[in-house]
Amino acid sequence: GPEPLQEWALAVSPRGRLRVRLPCQVSVRPLDPQRYPGADRVLVAVSGAGGSPPPRGRLRDRVRVEYDEALEQMAIVADGVDSKAAVDVRTPVKFDLDIKTSGTGCVKIQKIECDNCKIETEKGTSVLQSIKSHKIDIRTNGGKVIGLGTLYGNTDIRATEKGSVNIEKLQGTSINISTEDGLLKTKYLYAESSSLSSVAGDILLGSIHGNTTLQTKTGSITV
Repeated sequence: GPEPLQEWALAVSPRGRLRVRLPCQVSVRPLDPQRYPGADRVLVAVSGAGGSPPPRGRLRDRVRVEYDEALEQMAIVADGVDSKAAVDVRTPVKFDLDIKTSGTGCVKIQKIECDNCKIETEKGTSVLQSIKSHKIDIRTNGGKVIGLGTLYGNTDIRATEKGSVNIEKLQGTSINISTEDGLLKTKYLYAESSSLSSVAGDILLGSIHGNTTLQTKTGSITV
């Protein structure tokens, strides 16, 4: 990939929280356990739109990376950063996530095992791959929500406007998914209770286990 314009490595507690507020692409993966057996770092790399660094010192004013020891919270925030920039984060595998992007900012999360995973986008796509979390909360206002591998946890997904949801495998005690105009599709659903609803979007379901409520006003339901 492009050379990072800026990198940070901060010492953290292995159990903490990542809070992100950015207008651009964010990806989060766990640290390499061989290189960081103590799971006590957060690594952040910012790469730019065209890969060429901005005028000296400009980016430093734009992306702020701060760790609050008392809250055990790592914050990554930016106001004026280019929407074509990309921020790549590696956290301890148990870190909770609280990520919010604006505009077309996309979010990609891989192989995290935590208590709380909260993601919110406007038009950006959220891709979650192999997530285990006690609570998974995903919202989008027109973007896509894509689940690869298994999402494991009590899950609440809400997609408004034309936002769509397409998930391979979802497993948890309670699962709620709703869309407005967008497609709602899931291949495998294992839950004690689940509620899948859409206002005008189609609902496409593969294999479902447990008590399920399905509802759509003007879309079709295919099981």
